[in-house]
Order: sequence, then structure tokens, then C-alpha cells
Amino acid sequence: TNNETKKNVDDDLNLFAERLERGYQVFDSAPCYLDLKASFNVIKHLMPNQLIGIPAATLFCLATYLPGMAMKVVSGGRPHTGDVFWGDLLHDTNCTRQAFIYSASDDIASAEKIGEFAGERKKRGVHVMTHKFEESTHVQHLRLHKTEYSEFIENVLTDMEGK
Repeated sequence: TNNETKKNVDDDLNLFAERLERGYQVFDSAPCYLDLKASFNVIKHLMPNQLIGIPAATLFCLATYLPGMAMKVVSGGRPHTGDVFWGDLLHDTNCTRQAFIYSASDDIASAEKIGEFAGERKKRGVHVMTHKFEESTHVQHLRLHKTEYSEFIENVLTDMEGK
């Protein structure tokens, strides 16, 4: 129902605000490195009919990445928008406590990139907690691994209280 949805959204926003007030960020299936593979998979998953989804994803990628690559050549190697976003996020100093929940089976948010990102943040003095699932798709960790997910969030909340 609409009231139930509104309450869930309000609860999520309140939890998010509380985390930020405490100086903690929790990333679920994020951050997503904006590359061709991730873009293709997002569009493909948006379309339930794969006979439409795969061609639509292909056209989207061609329409966005080919002009971007041409601009990179014309501009003498200017970084791609995804690289700029990733670099800005990596150097961000607004939050020094972060938790990452991700999966090796996610075909949108690369587990390898998230693991590298978390490691680099840790090297930069950020307090980092991670939990990597092996078998859950993009943003499905809570639904598929409720107990394990909840225990990790409980550990994050306990850690927030201790800092």
C-alpha cells in the first residue's frame, strides 16, 4: 500500500540521516564503477524481455560510450566521466567511517572494484568494515541472506556507538 511504502521510505531516510550524523556511510552494492559492463547490465536488467533488453543495452552503450571515447581522443586524453566520479569518491574526506556490503555475483557493481576501493580508503585512514557475499545479485543481499546481513549491520551499528 502507499502508506506502507511511505513509512518504509521515511524509515530508510531516518536511518540514513542518523548514520550520516554519526559520520558513518554504509554502501550496499556500491559504489558502482561506471564502466561499459555495468552500464550494459543496468539497462539489460531494466527490461524483463531480454529480446528487447539486450539490444536496448547495446544501443545505450554505443550511444553513450562512443561519443565519450571520441571526446577523450579529441581532448587529448581527458578522463572518462566514470573515472572522474571514482577518483572524486576515492579522495572524498567527508566521511571517515565506511562499511561496504557487496557480492562476487553482482554483475552491476564489481566486487573487485569495491574491494579495491575499500582497501584504498583504508590506506587513506578511513575506518572500513566490509562484508562480501558470494551468491547474491545486485542489492539482493538482505533478501537472500537476512541473518548474515542483519548481523553485519548490527556490527556496524555497534562500531558506530564505539567511535
